Amino acid sequence: MKFYIKMANQSILMNSRKFVHNVIGIAIGIMLLILVDSLSSSFKTELYSQMKISDDKVVTIATGNRDNTLSYMLLPVFNDKNITMLKDISNINKYVGVMGTNVTSIYYKNIDGDSKRIVSSLVYSSNEVFLELYRASLREGIFCYGENEVVIGSAVSSTYSVKIGDYIDIEHLGTIYKCKITGIINELGNMGYSSTPDMINNIILLSENNTILKNNNYISILAEVKDVNMLSDTSDEITNLFNKKDNMTQELKDVDLDAIVVNNLAILDMINVWFDYVNIFIIILFIVISLIVILNFSNLMTITVLSRNREIGIMKMIGGSNSQISTFYSIECLLTGVIGSLIGVVIGLAIVFLITYFLEWNIKISFLSIVFSIAVGTFSPTIAGILTQRKIKRQSIAGIFNS
Repeated sequence: MKFYIKMANQSILMNSRKFVHNVIGIAIGIMLLILVDSLSSSFKTELYSQMKISDDKVVTIATGNRDNTLSYMLLPVFNDKNITMLKDISNINKYVGVMGTNVTSIYYKNIDGDSKRIVSSLVYSSNEVFLELYRASLREGIFCYGENEVVIGSAVSSTYSVKIGDYIDIEHLGTIYKCKITGIINELGNMGYSSTPDMINNIILLSENNTILKNNNYISILAEVKDVNMLSDTSDEITNLFNKKDNMTQELKDVDLDAIVVNNLAILDMINVWFDYVNIFIIILFIVISLIVILNFSNLMTITVLSRNREIGIMKMIGGSNSQISTFYSIECLLTGVIGSLIGVVIGLAIVFLITYFLEWNIKISFLSIVFSIAVGTFSPTIAGILTQRKIKRQSIAGIFNS
């Protein structure tokens, strides 16, 4: 075997131009296979990771249609009775009601004493559990506990240059409430298609003891489950419980909508529906590219072996047997396929790493696709070379030289 490998190496050196041409052709094909599979997998992984609303365990109880939980509204239809009902659900760890209302205007005074309007008309009210469930924390200061105290989002602080200890005036139903800023919330990073970061970064959050929303209903309820594997069952249990005739608030009956539970499963189900079609397209594309690559490799090696028929004739003249000639060319085709495949894999992975790095994606590479790509790049030229040189071997020496 060492003899055949040595002879194959010498043949490659003697025909280096054709060898390089063949290796480049194989490398490009394998690179395309790696790019198609790895980039599509990385894109899907990134889409999943960016679809987080706040946390896998957190659900939002809001108002909408049970058949489409991705579309929901924040309406003041929940009360303390609804909050208490969550105690009966064993998989619920903690929960909190959220109040919210539109106000006429919000002003603050700058260091020169000039009044400036804050571009926001919505204020929320809740307690510290609200921030815990959204995985948010205070950058500085303390949470608001007093009657007219507020914490604000980082975007509000930076945009309007307001700080802890400053006062903002909230006008609601003809009354102006002077509220003191006690804390500033850390900035939440991007969560893809979720509006949660924008809401938290621009929030004006009142104490739950505030006088503006004190007697209002809740626009939503946040809850955290203990076991995320039971998220679907828990969501169904909450939905059924809240929509029982005896448990529905009059406000919920009036709007003729359901209490619904919004969680990551609904979003992931939607992504899976999309990717069922995308995966079919990717599989078809992968198969087509694989077939093109195999045919290309086969043609490359067929042309290479046919162009060297005189070489085969000389080998037969000096006593080379058919098995020796077959082994020699098989090893040469195998080496060409292996080298081209490895180069294609390295270049393909390098391009994938660069693309995912600059796009800030989570990289996803399938070991199986790498093995498949190497197998395609290795065996298709080898088999093509074997089949071609078998045709030449059947010819007589005179026939080979006369062809």
